[in-house]
Amino acid sequence: MKEVAGGTVRNQTLLMDANPKSKTFLENKVRIPAPLVLNENGHETVGRERSTDELIKSPRVFDIWKNYAQCTTLHGLRHVVNSNTMKAQRITWVVFIIIMLVVLVALTTTQISRFLQHHTVNKQYQTIADRLEFPTVTICSFNRVSDKSVEDPLTRSILRNIYVTGKANSTLLKDLDPKVTKSMNVTDIFIKGASKINETFLGCYWQNVQIKCTDYFRYVYLSDRICFAFNSKEYIRETGKRLETVHTGGSDGLIVQMDARQGDYFIGDSGAAGFKVLVHEPFQEPMVSKLGFAVSPGKSTFVAVKKTKLSFLPKPVKAFGNMECIDKIVRKLKYFDTYSYDACVEECAGDLIISECGCKEVLFPGNARTCDPIELIGCVETTKDTFSKTHCDCQMPCEVTHYNVQLSTALFPRVNFMRLIDEEKYNKIGSYENRVVQQYISANWLEMRVYFDTKLYTVQEQVPELTDADLWASIGGYLGLFLGASIHSALEFCEFLTYATKYAYRRWK
Repeated sequence: MKEVAGGTVRNQTLLMDANPKSKTFLENKVRIPAPLVLNENGHETVGRERSTDELIKSPRVFDIWKNYAQCTTLHGLRHVVNSNTMKAQRITWVVFIIIMLVVLVALTTTQISRFLQHHTVNKQYQTIADRLEFPTVTICSFNRVSDKSVEDPLTRSILRNIYVTGKANSTLLKDLDPKVTKSMNVTDIFIKGASKINETFLGCYWQNVQIKCTDYFRYVYLSDRICFAFNSKEYIRETGKRLETVHTGGSDGLIVQMDARQGDYFIGDSGAAGFKVLVHEPFQEPMVSKLGFAVSPGKSTFVAVKKTKLSFLPKPVKAFGNMECIDKIVRKLKYFDTYSYDACVEECAGDLIISECGCKEVLFPGNARTCDPIELIGCVETTKDTFSKTHCDCQMPCEVTHYNVQLSTALFPRVNFMRLIDEEKYNKIGSYENRVVQQYISANWLEMRVYFDTKLYTVQEQVPELTDADLWASIGGYLGLFLGASIHSALEFCEFLTYATKYAYRRWK
């Protein structure tokens, strides 16, 4: 009850005229019925009508909610607050709305959970390039040290026991004065005995034009040998450009003719003869021993190259099972210019050898002391055997360019090859000498052709299974399907909350 002029007012329900098809609940005309007033004799009389301003000062929040429910674009609410419908019907609508809300929350939670788990899918497509950047071709002889470069008998015996027979516990090594092995500079032996460009290459051709091999090849120092690299990072830095090609096919790439020089083998890899080759990006460290393919004397090897670019999502996505990828520009290595997974593992193994043995391998980069022969076959080999990649903090880079190769071979050279090269000289030597020459050529000469077989290259990208846009689209779809909600509905609800809060605060105040 509330005192007014002339008596006491009995509160009555506030009625609002709502037409959801034409106006929002705040735009509707508010009808304020005259309150009933009790006079001095206790009889009801009609008091004066209250203005809208008086209503705003003291409305009931429930009335505002009721009017919002009748006008909102959300499905079902108007049936719940409609006093003209049966109670059972309103209860049915309440149950229906609650069920829809439960389903909405469940599906939205599932979708958000999937988004936070960062599931991915692989997208692969092919694209064509008018000009293809040619890769680096690193070539390593199976012979690490030439026979003629090591003349001292004692040095030859020590190196033979270490690298050829692998007898670390031989009588020779046991009886040697440690001062002898300590004084041996194995690095100088490997550098002096490495294959030379002008001795190894018989001829070089780039895009079907003969070139000077020493102009395009550079020496590359790996941890256990010295190799040659065509279109290497050193060449690119010197010339300021990377070689490109606009043609495909076996005659429009790199063609090299080489001499294995088997008679000069001293420290080799097992019993193989020939070369090991790796096709890779110029600024990627060449792990030829692990990843390279072999080319054999007496063969012409056709190396058809196809480029593949791999792109993986960065942290927090698990790009490789439980392992995240890393930005190779951000991650730096101590001994190598450019980050790669194999270079990181190589550096990790080198650091372990330095830590365990107090020295480094023969050609491993860095300022540590080079291991002497006894350390190389003892501590170094033992450390290599116990080394595991799992002990290294190495991750795959998020961007990788890989070159797939397809090999095919033919006999090289053909029978009259020597005569075609120098017929006058060939005719001067006798038949016996001709046979000797042919035997040497068959046992040592080889040809290799490296080329792109197509201008198409493959791009493989790792993309999110559910993007931000997909998540919002799903949630919006669920809201529209189960509640009929939209951005308009959200604005209506915000408007309702604003005015309801304001009215409740004024009434409390």
